Amino acid sequence: MARNRLVLTHLRLVASIARRYRNRGLPFADLLQEGYMGLMIAVGKFDPDLGNRFSTYASWWIRQSMTRALSNQSRTIRLPVHLNELMTRLRRIRSELQSATGRKPTIDELACAMEENPEKIVSVMEAFQPVDSLDRELFVDGAESTCALSDMIADNQAREPEALAEEGLLQERVAHLLDCLNERERRVVSLRFGIEDGVTCSLNEVSSAMGLSRDQVGKASCQAMRKLRVRTRKEDFV
Repeated sequence: MARNRLVLTHLRLVASIARRYRNRGLPFADLLQEGYMGLMIAVGKFDPDLGNRFSTYASWWIRQSMTRALSNQSRTIRLPVHLNELMTRLRRIRSELQSATGRKPTIDELACAMEENPEKIVSVMEAFQPVDSLDRELFVDGAESTCALSDMIADNQAREPEALAEEGLLQERVAHLLDCLNERERRVVSLRFGIEDGVTCSLNEVSSAMGLSRDQVGKASCQAMRKLRVRTRKEDFV
């Protein structure tokens, strides 16, 4: 009964968050459905003993569910959830600055307002550039048939099998090293150092993504580093 009451009393929160993601490639009804799923996950995982407000905790799970659906269903290329959230924040701040100044803000102005470095702002904006399918058919003048876009692109960055095998081995060893961490510590380290997607996150971003305070994130990070140093020395990890 208590869980059902939590769900029912936070349905408006789902609708409120869903409105922020309108016109991003998913129908509003689908956004609501994804948000309800995120709310159910939050209800199942919420631990009041940690001192967090449920609405704050649930908001992160609702946003994660919606942004993950947007990444998976509305784009050709999947993007990490926290990158979608960063782009949402960037769009909001860009709109606010443009309204205040009457012009488009510069990269430096966006970086200053978001407390991020300009390079990260550029990389996020590039990640959300429109993409084209390599399977799209092209009509070439004088040709009797069409060809795929992929046929017109030279692969100058093809990697040698040995390099791919070495990278796979390194990923396995890193995963083995992270096994000594608990779930929270592993998530913090992955986000902070971009282990999953190569995009590093600030303490504030990790705090927002995980529904934790900066102090909790910092403590988990320190504990993780101590464990990793011990395991590295023990196994002579290179």
